[in-house]
Amino acid sequence: MQHPNEGHRQRLRQRMIKEGLTNFQDHEVLEMLLFQFLPRKDTNKLAHNLLNKFGSFYNVLNASPTQLMEVDGVSEVTACNIAVLKEVFVRYKKS
Repeated sequence: MQHPNEGHRQRLRQRMIKEGLTNFQDHEVLEMLLFQFLPRKDTNKLAHNLLNKFGSFYNVLNASPTQLMEVDGVSEVTACNIAVLKEVFVRYKKS
């Protein structure tokens, strides 16, 4: 049985492949990231909750795992996966 949000996820993936992230809103970019960590959950609400708590996409990625886990629905695994993104970007820029 297909996940109820799979159509939405597929549309976002196709849009990203076609046009990149330029025209995506911050919550949509967060949703796409969260798809990888939460394959069976509604990531739209969680993306909005993260942005509401931290105020911006930048602040979400700069939050510590402990801070991220303060948001309902963010487990230790999800918090670690989000937090590691900043470290990956730093390493990418250095290489």
